[in-house]
Amino acid sequence: MKRKISLQWQLTIFTALLVIATCTLLNVLISKYAIFYMDSIGDTVTVNFQGIPSGEDFQDSEGFFVDIPEDVSVEIKNTQTHFKWKSVFITMVIAIIGSTLTYFVVGFSLKPLKQLEKKIEDIEANDLHEPIMLNSRNCEIAHLADSFNKMLKRLDKTFSAQKQFAANAAHELRTPIAIVKTNIEVFQKQPDPTITDYEEVLERIENQTDRLSDVIATLLQMTETQTASKTDHISLADISEEVICDLTQLAIDRHVKLIQLPGDASIMGNDILIYRAIFNLVENAIKYNQANGTVSIQIIAEKEFAKILISDSGIGIESAKQEQVFDPFFRVDSSRNRAIGGAGLGLALVREIAKRHGGDVRILQSTSQGTQFELVLQYR
Repeated sequence: MKRKISLQWQLTIFTALLVIATCTLLNVLISKYAIFYMDSIGDTVTVNFQGIPSGEDFQDSEGFFVDIPEDVSVEIKNTQTHFKWKSVFITMVIAIIGSTLTYFVVGFSLKPLKQLEKKIEDIEANDLHEPIMLNSRNCEIAHLADSFNKMLKRLDKTFSAQKQFAANAAHELRTPIAIVKTNIEVFQKQPDPTITDYEEVLERIENQTDRLSDVIATLLQMTETQTASKTDHISLADISEEVICDLTQLAIDRHVKLIQLPGDASIMGNDILIYRAIFNLVENAIKYNQANGTVSIQIIAEKEFAKILISDSGIGIESAKQEQVFDPFFRVDSSRNRAIGGAGLGLALVREIAKRHGGDVRILQSTSQGTQFELVLQYR
């Protein structure tokens, strides 16, 4: 693997090249004009003193003696050459000194960044809740540390949710298996089981198997929402009519009336997931409704979002639990939920689908006369 150059060396090399280029350009310009003026001076001296033999002393009007070289032009050329080499030497010295100073200055400036790197390397999964503290006056590095701490908070929240989700999922999967195992063990201890005993055990096993299948199917659906394509042209009114049609028998059994109010909106998304989201909301509204109650669906097309309002005439949800109902495996009333069925994943799946379509789901209002859910979806 090719070894990478550190940022300190990269900045040092870049600065050294910049210094060398600047000094070289400056050297060329100064040398050019210096040589030009030296040549001009040489020409003037040659013209003014061309009547005087070379190598003799000349006395000017004020009594000063000037030693005229034998060949003025040769002397000027030597001076120019000497000037050039001195300029090159000075340029090299400046470049070396500048590069050395740059290396140490950059190293000092990057010291907080190296401290940040060391602290990041020491972070483990259990330390995500502890922010990184840096004593740096560099605002860029301070902003970087602040952004990293915010990312740690998000990761910690996500990991905590995943741990809770995994624990709840394990419990939901383990409970039906434990019940089935217990029923089988009890049945095996019966000396002479009757046909009725067989039927009861099989019925319990079937119920728990159905429950287990529902949990697994919902978990798979939640996983598939991450990779599902969203290229379908969807009429929300058509999807709602399909949901009402599929849930009509359940509504009849529960003595609940289903109503679809006028209104429609078309979006781009995954029609299977949108169907599942509306289905879950309407199914919950039927199951947790009162006898002779109603469930209505209203679609509202707004500027950026399409809204689906599902209203029921149920007993309502406590305000303290209205946000928790969207958490995986959460149940408002565990005993009633067991009787009705379900694993507490329906509304969590609805929220996941809504977020995958640029929206969200929430409870607009909930009283003892009923609850209204709002499903928001982006047009895209």
